[in-house]
Amino acid sequence: MLDSVRRRFDEGESKGYVMKARANAMLRWLAYISLAGYLGWNVWEIAIGGQIPRSIFFAATGMPCATTGGTRSMLALLHGDLGLALRFNPFALPITALTATTTVHVVVCRQRPPHQFRLPNFYLPVWLTLLGIAWAYQLMFYPW
Repeated sequence: MLDSVRRRFDEGESKGYVMKARANAMLRWLAYISLAGYLGWNVWEIAIGGQIPRSIFFAATGMPCATTGGTRSMLALLHGDLGLALRFNPFALPITALTATTTVHVVVCRQRPPHQFRLPNFYLPVWLTLLGIAWAYQLMFYPW
């Protein structure tokens, strides 16, 4: 009796592991396909227009996303024009800083055992809050 319970537990545990591994593999492929689509979109837009590509979301819906104007904002900032950078997208600098911080954290976590690409839980609410505020700002003040 105890052996059958133990065997069912082990089978259930291995089924759970297999399901999790399959889900991770599917997410990984979804990420690869999304990246390929994004890169293809940018190459297409540059080839046709010869300028900074439009946002996929903006092209599909006509609504700005949280990062609309971010590239122009960062270029203006690199040229020393803070006022123009803030006009294009005032959240471009905080989003860029959080992206850099997140990337560094992922690389550092990858270097330490158990070598996982895993972030602490506090990043999710920070990202959601920043992007939510940036999107609300874009929806209210975007120059239609």
